[in-house]
Amino acid sequence: MAYPTVLILWSTVGFFTGLVNTYEQLWWCRLLLGLFEAGHWPCALKTTQHILSNKDRTMGNSILQSGATIGAMLTPFVV
Repeated sequence: MAYPTVLILWSTVGFFTGLVNTYEQLWWCRLLLGLFEAGHWPCALKTTQHILSNKDRTMGNSILQSGATIGAMLTPFVV
């Protein structure tokens, strides 16, 4: 139950970060993003442990980790 909650809160705060108008609002959004992201990674790894067999976990974790990297590389082109 923790993972969906953290993921929804992280996504919501990420959305609202794009709507801020002041430095203080940005500060709070970035703080909350950091807190929720800190919960995301352990929950995501635990989920891959639960869902995937031992032999498939390496690939599952690789895909999970590469998603963030690919997103960071594509963002400048999208924005």
